[in-house]
Amino acid sequence: MRALILSDSHGKVTDVKAAIIQAGDFDVLVHLGDIECSKSAITSLVDCPTYIVAGNCDRYSDLPAYASFEFGDKKIFASHGHNYYIDLGPQRYELFAEENGFDVALFGHTHRPFYDKGERVTLFNPGSISYPRTEDRKRTFGIMELDDKGELHFNIAEALPTFKVLEEYESLKAEGEYDNEKDIASGAIKRLLKKLLN
Repeated sequence: MRALILSDSHGKVTDVKAAIIQAGDFDVLVHLGDIECSKSAITSLVDCPTYIVAGNCDRYSDLPAYASFEFGDKKIFASHGHNYYIDLGPQRYELFAEENGFDVALFGHTHRPFYDKGERVTLFNPGSISYPRTEDRKRTFGIMELDDKGELHFNIAEALPTFKVLEEYESLKAEGEYDNEKDIASGAIKRLLKKLLN
C-alpha cells in the first residue's frame, strides 16, 4: 500500500496536481490542511480514498479538524497540527497519538519536512508542496508505504517544477501515445527527468 501525503498547498491546486502526477501510483491521498480551496478541487484529481483536514487557514471550511484511518494494520492520525501547538515542538502531538493508540501521527503547518520514528509512534510531516520554509526553499511531499512484511516506510520527495510537470503531461496526452492517465503521468515524469538530467 502506498499513500501520497501533502500539506500546505494554500490554494495552489496546480502544485497538488503536479505532485499527484510525479508520485505515480498510490492507494490513498492525504492532505494535511491549509488547502484554501474547495475539497472537490483536490478530490476530483484522484480516483482513490482521500483524507483532507482543515488547517488554520481553512477555518471557514467544512473540512474536519482531523482524520483517523487504518493503513493495512496501522492506525493513522492526521491533522494540521496547529491545534496541538506543533510550532512549539512535537511532544504534545506525540503524547496524544500514543495515548490514543495510533501508530503514526501525520501533521503539516510548519512548512518543514519532519520524520521521527519513535518507540511507539512515528511522526511525519511532508513539508509544504507550495510554500516551503526550509533554508533550501524546496517544495516537498511525502510518501508512506506499507511493505509486504507490514513495515512502514516514509519518504520526503522534492517536488519537480510544477509548470514543467504539467507541460510534459499535457504534451504527452496530446500526442495520444498512451490511453490512460497513469501511463501518461509516468511517461511525462520519465521524459521530464531525462530533460532535467541532460
